[in-house]
Amino acid sequence: MIERHVQIRGASPSMMRAETITVEQVKEARKLLGWSQFRLAVRSTVDVTRINHFERGVRTLTYSQLDRIRSSLESSGVEFTNGDGPGVKLRKGK
Repeated sequence: MIERHVQIRGASPSMMRAETITVEQVKEARKLLGWSQFRLAVRSTVDVTRINHFERGVRTLTYSQLDRIRSSLESSGVEFTNGDGPGVKLRKGK
């Protein structure tokens, strides 16, 4: 699997290390929750076209957009993990 990391415009290198999630993590998180790109767009207030382009590797996201996506997924029960590699799982009880 090729791992594509998010490039966050306007973020310092330390922010990027702390908040970097992969395209694959976003896709897998949506899959775990049964969410479409449209549902993620509504929940995160990030335009669905931007999410689509991001997931296809056509566009990067701003720090704010990435933060809203991550927050939406986490508040719905997704936990971003970094075991053998970046991953996602549902928190227990969700």
